[in-house]
Amino acid sequence: MAGLNLTPIDAGKGSRTALEDISEEIRETVEEAFTFCQENAQRLQTPAFESKEDAEDWLSEARAYAYQREAGRLVVTGNAAKAPEQAEKDKGMYVARFRVEAYVAPEQG
Repeated sequence: MAGLNLTPIDAGKGSRTALEDISEEIRETVEEAFTFCQENAQRLQTPAFESKEDAEDWLSEARAYAYQREAGRLVVTGNAAKAPEQAEKDKGMYVARFRVEAYVAPEQG
């Protein structure tokens, strides 16, 4: 099996938002979610966003904050999904479903 043909990128969704440009609301949400996730197995869900792109943008900002936070790196895992009340409709609102966990560095070997 051949490897993937990868292409480097310089900008776009892969770019990380600077720490000072991340809203206080996202910072507080990530911190509260981390506390919750340390003691609970469930994922969390945001309020609904107008579009899937908005939910994905929120996750991107949350990940950017988690990666750069001064108190140490965290990991935000999750995805955008149709809001539960919108599941049967073709278009509608989306939520971000996610967890926040402590970053564990890979072992050097």
